[in-house]
Amino acid sequence: MGVETDFYNLKGKKIGTDGVDNGVKVVVTDSKEARSISKTKGNVDASGVKSGVTIPSDTALQESLNVLDRTVKNGGLKEESSLVMKDGTVVKGETGSMPTIENGVQTAETSLPSLPEGTTTSDVEVSIHSHPTVVQQVGEQVFPQSASTPSPTDNNTFKQFGTNIIVGPLGTLKPGSVTANPDGSLNIPSRATGAAIYDSNSTPKVELEKKAIENILKN
Repeated sequence: MGVETDFYNLKGKKIGTDGVDNGVKVVVTDSKEARSISKTKGNVDASGVKSGVTIPSDTALQESLNVLDRTVKNGGLKEESSLVMKDGTVVKGETGSMPTIENGVQTAETSLPSLPEGTTTSDVEVSIHSHPTVVQQVGEQVFPQSASTPSPTDNNTFKQFGTNIIVGPLGTLKPGSVTANPDGSLNIPSRATGAAIYDSNSTPKVELEKKAIENILKN
């Protein structure tokens, strides 16, 4: 038997299948539609799913978690990256440099790894890189980055690949939401970490929290 198309909600819970042997995994982003699909008896009619987003392979999803973990382990400010090839090969990038601050703007850089010999960008399933998971503080300024916001450099890079993933904190912090204590420590609103998936035009397709990705990989 092959692997059927499976449907998941945003929490990574499997809510149905269409019975078609193609191994595709789809996240249903509309909660109301996801609840309706979960109540379906038998196979789901994929043509009727309006808010479904086809997500990358399990290999790519697992590597997105790996890139996130590497970022956390290196201190949370240096970016990490990987390429996942369509044949399943994973190519890890080198750890990026510490972010720099210039004119009140934080720049955290990393370079994607080189393509394997004999391949082109068309052989890449997905590019993956992280944004800092730690809020950097310089004087009274704070720089909370987010996987939900591609940088200008990201926008240029994404044009090379059909699918791109940024891992890191999801969502943006409102101005003034980070406050300082008398001792200089910060009160930072918590944000879930996970992966934001984009197409080649930097159009966001879906955001998945780390736990949701782990759930999808289990099913």
